[in-house]
Amino acid sequence: MADAAASMRGTKAVPVKREWSVMEGGFPFEIVHIGEPANNMSAFHWHDYMELSYIEENEGCYEIEDRVYRVAKGDVVVINGIERHRVTFKGDRPLHETVIHFDPKLIWFKEDPTMEYGYLKLFKHDRLAFNNRPELGEETREKVGRLFGEITLEYQGKKLFNELLIKAKLLTVIALLLRECRAEAVDAGEFLSKRNQMDRLKRILAHIEGNFGGEMGLESTAAHFHFNASYFSDYFRKNVGITFSEYLARIRVREAIKLMTEKGLGSTDAAFECGFNNIASFYAAFKRVTGMNPGGYLRSRS
Repeated sequence: MADAAASMRGTKAVPVKREWSVMEGGFPFEIVHIGEPANNMSAFHWHDYMELSYIEENEGCYEIEDRVYRVAKGDVVVINGIERHRVTFKGDRPLHETVIHFDPKLIWFKEDPTMEYGYLKLFKHDRLAFNNRPELGEETREKVGRLFGEITLEYQGKKLFNELLIKAKLLTVIALLLRECRAEAVDAGEFLSKRNQMDRLKRILAHIEGNFGGEMGLESTAAHFHFNASYFSDYFRKNVGITFSEYLARIRVREAIKLMTEKGLGSTDAAFECGFNNIASFYAAFKRVTGMNPGGYLRSRS
């Protein structure tokens, strides 16, 4: 499944659960947004791996579950593998950040007692007592910023033993954050329950991704997953951040763009191929998602 945040920029973002190919490699670690602005997201997304973000420039907002954090230069944001989140900022002042993603197994293996599980306490936390944007002292803020820079250089340089240095510096960052934030480990049963909730949402989004071209609506999708339609509508908006109909429209517009730009289909054929019942609804959705009509959008890309 495509990365929700990266699939469409700005208001064009289409949220789905991110599938991370790096997780399949030998070193489960990556850095994104190096020198590039963050994605301005219209809806929530989530992923199985851990995330640490360091704000490099400008201001923005992180929405994590039911909390909103304003972020600025020097702030650090901590997100675990079950927290829905999105990033927003003013379009004329894009948020620049360095974002680290890593699999927990980079830090801890059950099979290897020499690895330190305590570091994961920063991520498997009790939300009631945790601030995803830790209030850091100036000295710690400077140290963390410097370490993010050093990790980035090692990541880009790919020199001999860079993986060892990346891991050592990452553990140092986590230790510094643990010193200054309240991170009480959450009960394992509660963490598993939340994980199961995210898995259910993953199945719902996968179903929409696989069937958007047909006759799909809120009521039929709710029935497919044994939801009451009214409850499902509230559930979807709460967990994804936009309504079911808007989510479906954004996916259809995204796929229509692919058909027009990659396969040369006309807008009418692309619209019906992607599940729109009439051209008027397609044009309205396209303008809402991209800010322009199909012809203008195609001309802007030529």
